[in-house]
Amino acid sequence: MPERPAQARTLLTVLAQGLLPRLAIACFVAGIGFLTVADAAWAHTLGVFCLFAFIVAAFPATLPPELLPASIKNRSRDQG
Repeated sequence: MPERPAQARTLLTVLAQGLLPRLAIACFVAGIGFLTVADAAWAHTLGVFCLFAFIVAAFPATLPPELLPASIKNRSRDQG
């Protein structure tokens, strides 16, 4: 059974490279959906929170690699 955590760690390492842009897109779509389709007040509140999460996730996803912290640069360099 010790191979399973190593496989999961490898999978997470591969998926982590594109996780932030995917999270940003998912938050954007959810925010637009909750704000425009649903009429309940809780849905509008959730839509606003999703759009704020989009801003938080999209900003670092659009930064050039030169501005990223060293730990993220080293991780991406080790993968590729």
